[in-house]
Amino acid sequence: MSFFVRPEPAENCFGTVACPATFIDILYDFRRFLDDHDGFLGPHAVPDGKKVAIIGSGPAGLMAARLLMKMGVNPVIYEAGDRYGGRVWSLHPLEGDAALFEMGAMRIPRSEQLFQYLASQFGMTHQLFPDPGVVDTEIYYQGRAYPWKAGGQPPVIFEKVSKDWNLFVETHLGPVREALLGKEYDKAGRLWQEKLTGSDTEWTNISFFRGLQRAFPDWGVDEFSLFGALGLGSGGFGPLYSVNFAEIARLVINGLETCQQFYPNGMEELVDGLYRQKTKVRHRDECLSLEDLGCLRYQTTVRSVRPKDVGVVQVITECRQKGEGSRLNDRFRVEDYDAVIVATTTRSMEIDMGMTNSSGHEIPPLNEYASNGLRKAHLMNSSKLFALTKTKFWQGRDGEGLPENIQTDELCRGLYCLDYPESDYGVVLVSYTWGDDSTKLLAIKDVEQRFLVLMDSLGRICPRMAEKLIEEKIAVKNVDWELEPYYYGAFKLNQPGQDVWNQSMYYQFLSVLDNKEDTGVYLAGDSVSWSGGWIEGALQTGMNAAAAVVYRLAGKSNLYHENPLTQNPALFDYTTRE
Repeated sequence: MSFFVRPEPAENCFGTVACPATFIDILYDFRRFLDDHDGFLGPHAVPDGKKVAIIGSGPAGLMAARLLMKMGVNPVIYEAGDRYGGRVWSLHPLEGDAALFEMGAMRIPRSEQLFQYLASQFGMTHQLFPDPGVVDTEIYYQGRAYPWKAGGQPPVIFEKVSKDWNLFVETHLGPVREALLGKEYDKAGRLWQEKLTGSDTEWTNISFFRGLQRAFPDWGVDEFSLFGALGLGSGGFGPLYSVNFAEIARLVINGLETCQQFYPNGMEELVDGLYRQKTKVRHRDECLSLEDLGCLRYQTTVRSVRPKDVGVVQVITECRQKGEGSRLNDRFRVEDYDAVIVATTTRSMEIDMGMTNSSGHEIPPLNEYASNGLRKAHLMNSSKLFALTKTKFWQGRDGEGLPENIQTDELCRGLYCLDYPESDYGVVLVSYTWGDDSTKLLAIKDVEQRFLVLMDSLGRICPRMAEKLIEEKIAVKNVDWELEPYYYGAFKLNQPGQDVWNQSMYYQFLSVLDNKEDTGVYLAGDSVSWSGGWIEGALQTGMNAAAAVVYRLAGKSNLYHENPLTQNPALFDYTTRE
């Protein structure tokens, strides 16, 4: 995501602009802990023979599994699909070629500290993502085209809303971010709390639209239309007007909206590294990887997680894999574990595993507070449609005058031309939408038909681009995350009053510290984090859950100083007010 403000110079985005060491709602430095403790290795051993299940093989599940492996645990990872990675999904449209369709995560801000830690370990290289204004851009708004040259100011029509928003950011969000950057966490926390629940703001309990009305009383229909259509790079702010104001403020304070990076070798390098790269393992003379352990079970759907009063957690799975010969394995299987990490979307936890229904359990896997969080968490839908083209036609003489980024208020909302240097083919993200803009396309299930509908829209906006895409297209592929089995949505965004439920989910892992509350089940995944839709939230929660498991298995002795279990669930007051 990128605001319609002047883009940061490339040199800033590659290392000279300061980034916060932690996110505002957490104020805990995960990367420093890994740096100080050799990537999670600590002084307390996990007893041999302990069994841990991890449900979901996205970044959160793989992060937790890798950290537990380092501590001497051989985890079992359940994956309902036939690939690992979750919403990190780098699809190769042509086998053996470097061109990619990033169906899920595709751009990473520099402020994602855990991601950067892993990216350096796995040798991931990057360049700037072609966000609006970073490359030559065309903005199409209410029937007119407005060019935006790379590195320049946004078109004049956006001058007022851009100036007003930037002044608001400088005045109200700037002090919080500066305190965060300076590691003045007490000050940052105090300022953020004032914004969350102050009588003049109360950002956690009002919609983004209502907050803008308060901030800009002189804005009329035109300003809200401009800001709603094109205020946030891909897809605009309009679909986000209903979320709570604090969610948008978090993006800015945490530095998630600028200096976004593009990984030409694919986001799959992250999950491949977590799964396949060997690492030091406690009390072993050899380095191992999760792949070496053979711990991943594909096409195995978890249907229930049942804690038992003897310190055992039962996992009931439905297996669809073929067994020996032509016989099918028993449809359902019950296995006992010492601890379980559930690292899926909240909707999968509710729909596929029934984790919010306590009536079917002797001991409910979650307390009522966390169960309410799972039920009420809002997931935004999102759709993408990619095209593989014969050439990178927007470059060179034939592409002279063609923008590399097109943002519109029409059906074809956000278009990005992507250059994979090791491929001669071109990749165009023809349409990237979320919310209602995504819903509009759900009924068009045939991808070729959807492509033609989008080309009809694009043809009235930028005829040359539509003509070239139709002429050069080799293959198209789309994803609607709301329709994807076991996902049911793309990313979490809290609505007004839902931060309190976010708190219940994020800090659920601390139940391990309370004998009465601890069931041996711990939540992870970006859907339970404070930054839904960003890999950083998945990695943070994966690390939290792994710390809880080690604490449980090591006999409830301290891991080491200032570990993730020292996070404070009462750090902020997210109480809903009528």
